[in-house]
Amino acid sequence: MVAQPDAVARYIRLVRDVADDLREVETVEGLADAWGRATELVEVAAGREGMAEEAPDLEMVAGAAFALRHRELVAEAGREEARRRIAEARDRGEAWVVLHEAGVAEAPFPQPYWRVTMRLADGYALHTSAELDPDTGRIVYALEGLLLDPATGGMSGQAEPARREFADQEEWLREVQALRDRGPTV
Repeated sequence: MVAQPDAVARYIRLVRDVADDLREVETVEGLADAWGRATELVEVAAGREGMAEEAPDLEMVAGAAFALRHRELVAEAGREEARRRIAEARDRGEAWVVLHEAGVAEAPFPQPYWRVTMRLADGYALHTSAELDPDTGRIVYALEGLLLDPATGGMSGQAEPARREFADQEEWLREVQALRDRGPTV
């Protein structure tokens, strides 16, 4: 199918069409419940797209559409969580808020780790991360500045510093603290 760009485009439209039909589903649990009618949804959408005669792979299209809708639901939940965290931090009078965090940064066996913290006053944010470099077996610590919407935490641009990597955790932590204290240098 890859050698047939028109067919690929039709399948992409079909997947998007089915995912759009799933917009009524507003939770991950609801999405799991809807799986029982997945092939029916694909058949109906294939009819609308004029693909019923092509006999599309119903399971493949359904899996892709449900995965797409799942990703949308997870993203929306993340945006809602960020808005909640911003409101609570403002209510507590805090200057910074952790919007997102995943993994474990501590040695000896770190998971891939990342964290986004935002200054509430202006949306200046720091994206910090730590992960194992598969080539060296060492942990690479990284830091970059972002510009976020202070009300929602949504991305609005890049800020200083551009992505910087550190081999030393203490140096990384000092730079993170310095940027929190003074903000980016222009």
